[in-house]
Amino acid sequence: MVRWSDECKTAFEFLKESVSVTPLLAYPDLSKPYTLYTNVSDESIGACLTQPCDETEEVLYGLKNDKPIDFLSNKLSDTQKRWSTIEKEAYSIHYVLQKLDHYLHNANFTIKTDHKPLQYILSSNFSNRKIQLWALCISSYNCKIEWLSGAENTIADYLSRRPKNKIDGPQTLEEISENDNIEMDICNKAYEISTLNSNEFNPKEFSSCQHNDDDNVKVEDLKIKGYDIKYEQSLDTELSSIAIQLQNGKATKSVE
Repeated sequence: MVRWSDECKTAFEFLKESVSVTPLLAYPDLSKPYTLYTNVSDESIGACLTQPCDETEEVLYGLKNDKPIDFLSNKLSDTQKRWSTIEKEAYSIHYVLQKLDHYLHNANFTIKTDHKPLQYILSSNFSNRKIQLWALCISSYNCKIEWLSGAENTIADYLSRRPKNKIDGPQTLEEISENDNIEMDICNKAYEISTLNSNEFNPKEFSSCQHNDDDNVKVEDLKIKGYDIKYEQSLDTELSSIAIQLQNGKATKSVE
């Protein structure tokens, strides 16, 4: 016999409210860092973008002192489902960064994943060409990757396993394109990264490089190792005559 006490009633009302209320998304605060939780299952990608808040209660189970900014879920294509685990995990981060670029572009944030090898994707030399390309993309953001246990990555895990509604009957091409994600596979033999090492190339440093906009190039700067351009030009009869005309101020219009 079950005794329905006031404590049981309070717990039941709490559960009923929790499963019936959709959590509200918070407005992003540009002065605070983001946290991006990612996960991938055999079928889908899941991600949750959060920011710290001053409130102490859990807005969502597993998020302490954090408020959700955005949720994301995407079904893997048949080709992607055949990828290895680390390929799917690396692609999930690459995909999510593309979709949430309007939040994360030029922002500081931490990526949290329950797949430990991804901690070293930005510092290790992976021979897999797909992972090299995705690592190059990830390195262009102001982010760091941290590991957390699967038991703590509850929201991203749920979003990656949330069942899709089945579609009955024939589908048109428009319906297929809307309901299925078609991602072209990257052949390791077709895409060769031979010009740079993606793990040593830092796009942030490259983009911040400064150059001198002064167009006044000095003669002494025009030197190639082993050659004196000024001397070599003096050996050319046509160029030397043009130089003499310019120095004497008697250059013709065609020379000018």
